[in-house]
Amino acid sequence: MLLCDAKYEFGEIEGEVVLVDEVHTPDSARYLKLEGYYERQARKDPQIHLTKEYVREWLMRRGFQGQPNATPPPLDVEVIREARDRYVEVYQRLVGKPFQPRDYDRIHEEIPVRVEEALARL
Repeated sequence: MLLCDAKYEFGEIEGEVVLVDEVHTPDSARYLKLEGYYERQARKDPQIHLTKEYVREWLMRRGFQGQPNATPPPLDVEVIREARDRYVEVYQRLVGKPFQPRDYDRIHEEIPVRVEEALARL
């Protein structure tokens, strides 16, 4: 993968600047597929994004530009699957192991516990 740009969000805790939010996820960074990158560049073909850019481009091809009060078209199942596959690919390339989906049956019980644990570490 080629990390071509990223955004970093910072906050302040007790006078100390800290990195907050996600870092180098497909939502905060733009990854391009390195395989075939130079060939596509030479042909002036679009690069393959492993980010949410795929969904943004799909929406723009359908006339949605993110204007205020505009309603985006519903995403096709294929678009959702492709976006998921790209996010999973980024995870697997960064982490170096297969993605294992988790069980979300108890997520509503887990969130408050995890938030309390995180706050206790501050």
